[in-house]
Amino acid sequence: MPWARRCGETQLEGCSRLCKRLCPLSLASRLPQRPLGVTVSYQDVKGEARRLKLDGFQARIFQHEFDHLQGVLFQDRMSPEVLATVQPQLEALERAWAAAQRKTRR
Repeated sequence: MPWARRCGETQLEGCSRLCKRLCPLSLASRLPQRPLGVTVSYQDVKGEARRLKLDGFQARIFQHEFDHLQGVLFQDRMSPEVLATVQPQLEALERAWAAAQRKTRR
């Protein structure tokens, strides 16, 4: 995980690929909050080491997308109580995806 340099905040966060529902991440997450800012170390296309400081919305987006790279989905950060409120939507998405896969294989 990128280095978090400040304490977190509660904001709405959702995943447009999974569902349109937004919920406060501090309520949905196993972690209390996302940091307000992160510093990211990476290599550019020439292989040179770089560092980038991200704040606010950019930091939140980066952390959300970094979760995806780590195999963590939005619902993985939801508390059991919040997950229960969106479970029917997630199951409907799974059924729709499975149906689309069956059509593609024909």
